Amino acid sequence: MKFFATTLLFIGLNTFSGYGQLIVDTTLTPEFLVNNILLGPGVVASNIQFTGQQKASGYFQGGVSNLGLNSGIVLTTGRATDAIGPNDNPAKSFVNQSPGDPLLDALFNQNTMEACRLEFDFVPSSDSVRFRYVFASEEYSEGVCTPYNDIFGFYISGPGITGVQNLALIPNTNIPVSISSVNGGILGDSIYGPNPAYPYCHLGNTAYYVDNTNGLTVQYDGLTVVLEAKSLVIPCETYHIIMVVAEANDPTFDTGVFIEAGSFNSQYINVSTLPEVTGATIDSAVGEGCSKAIIHFERYDDLSFPRTLSYILSGTASATDYTLNSPSINFLPGQKVFDLEVSPVFDNLNEGIEEVTIDLIADFTVCSIFPQPRCTIKITDLPKLSIAAGNDTSIACGAGEVQLSAQAFGGYGNDYSYQWTWQSGSSDFQTIDVTIEEYTIFEVAATDTCGLQFSSDDVRVYCGIFVPNTITPNGDGINDVLTIFNGKGSSVNIFDRWGNVIYNNPNYDDSWSAIGVMEGVYNLQITLKEDKVINRILNVIR
Repeated sequence: MKFFATTLLFIGLNTFSGYGQLIVDTTLTPEFLVNNILLGPGVVASNIQFTGQQKASGYFQGGVSNLGLNSGIVLTTGRATDAIGPNDNPAKSFVNQSPGDPLLDALFNQNTMEACRLEFDFVPSSDSVRFRYVFASEEYSEGVCTPYNDIFGFYISGPGITGVQNLALIPNTNIPVSISSVNGGILGDSIYGPNPAYPYCHLGNTAYYVDNTNGLTVQYDGLTVVLEAKSLVIPCETYHIIMVVAEANDPTFDTGVFIEAGSFNSQYINVSTLPEVTGATIDSAVGEGCSKAIIHFERYDDLSFPRTLSYILSGTASATDYTLNSPSINFLPGQKVFDLEVSPVFDNLNEGIEEVTIDLIADFTVCSIFPQPRCTIKITDLPKLSIAAGNDTSIACGAGEVQLSAQAFGGYGNDYSYQWTWQSGSSDFQTIDVTIEEYTIFEVAATDTCGLQFSSDDVRVYCGIFVPNTITPNGDGINDVLTIFNGKGSSVNIFDRWGNVIYNNPNYDDSWSAIGVMEGVYNLQITLKEDKVINRILNVIR
């Protein structure tokens, strides 16, 4: 058998005892245990009281233990830290010398002792209250159906409830949970006087029992599976709950009950405040046309019946800015979660960030002190898609390949689609290698990952000498100077219409920008290095 030492950093807590995968802290106040650990959505607690030794209760973290609960509060008849495994002691005991509890005395007409009791008033937000728990004991299995039937109870009282009712019952029965009603189906040791005639003796509920003999994470010899306690209540009314565990007829062989963190709730529907988003997001906002937000509505009431709930839409986003997969929240029988999908619509408008808020409409009165279930989603425009095809270039005709490459920016995602087209071909690669025999314009287009945005650009490849017939020296950085492709180093003369030389450069460097020259038509003469003369008309347009 292996033994593990475990530690945990938990904000606000200061002392832990750890061994195995179960961690227990006994330093927390009852108020902290109830308000910060036990309570889930839809419940407000007050008048919190604790009876017993402080070391008998605490916070637990289940980790990878076999409890079936991740964390919560634990109430025991001994020391809460003694719940920590492994199960290396078949009769773990610590005597607190605490009195019993009258409610548990009356449950099976037994004399109880070492009681640990936590109670408080609460106001529910809906028509039911529930929580999940695990009962465990060192009395397993030798005390089954004996006078040493360690017990616990969850007692509720308030409007609409007759007297004080115990909620710790075997599912679909009125039988209280104890070591003699949930067990391995075998009577206890003969030396303890087992008797199947005891009214609390039931040997047929083995499906709810877990044998923890030689268990590595929990000390108790046996425990129940995760059970649920629940009760119908009236929204907005005040109720009282008592959670108590005690030993019967002797103070040894400890017993405990583990109650799941956050499971004491009265939320008929829980709404994910942070929706699940698929696709494009920018600063937590959902991108138009290329993504959707999924809001999870989780149901907590009786799942055997269908239930339909309406919702109200509000916010700065208009009805045309998004679509919804359902006009209402529809739960089929047995369905616990319904997903409402909000899909922003791509409209190619610059609208900034917009919001849509979804407020659930309850189908019965809900207390005003509790917020209505709601979720707000931000919708945003996606960046505009653009593409750059690179600078114009020149090569010698048929002299070899020239490589052209385009780069897209913006839109959604990095998986752009490219499409090159030119006079004699096409390609869907981002980078292409081409050979040309004449001046060619290559056009390239890109679409983003969603295929909703399109952008294009072109690049010119010049073959041999190329002389433009127009320049526009207006300072915009486009066609401001006379550029002679494949003609650098030639002699250039420019004449006005009367034959006067207005510019002469025997070693032209593509720099003439018509400074001081009026708009009009001029004659251009180019003398190449091989003394070939080219005459062209040149338009200067400002």
